Amino acid sequence: GVGDCPEEYAPFAEAQQEQTHLAIALQVYRPGPLFRLSLLVGYAGFLLSYLFAYTVAPALCHRFTGYLEEDVAATYESLLSALDSGLFPQLKDMLAPEFARAHYCLSPSATMYEIFERVFADELLHVSTNHDRADSPVRRRGRTLPQ
Repeated sequence: GVGDCPEEYAPFAEAQQEQTHLAIALQVYRPGPLFRLSLLVGYAGFLLSYLFAYTVAPALCHRFTGYLEEDVAATYESLLSALDSGLFPQLKDMLAPEFARAHYCLSPSATMYEIFERVFADELLHVSTNHDRADSPVRRRGRTLPQ
C-alpha cells in the first residue's frame, strides 16, 4: 500500500492505486468507447491542470486531494452499506476480476464486495496521507526530509 512506500514514492503508489481502482470499475461496468474517450480526455486535462497547480501550491493540492478522497471514501462506505442491506446482490456476489484479486492478494473466489472493502481502506489511507502532506511545513516548501 501507500504506507509501505518510501516517502518520495508514496504519491506515485497512490496514483497507481487510483488507476487500479479505475481499471476495476471499467472492467465491472464496461462502458462504451465514447465514455472511455471522454474519461481519457478528462483525465489528461485534470492531470495537466493538477501538475501545474502542484508546482505553484503543493500543500493546497494535497488538501484538495484529501477532501476529494474523503468524498470517495464516503461513497464507498455508502456502497458497502447498500450491499450489506441487500441492494445490488448481483454486484455483491460478482466474482472479482482476476487482476483485482491479484492486486489485493485475494483468493480466486473473491467477490466484488471484498474488492470494495479493500478500495474503501485504500481511500481512507489516501485521506490521511494527503491531509498529512498538506500539513507538513517541509512539503509546503517542496523539499523532502533528508534520509
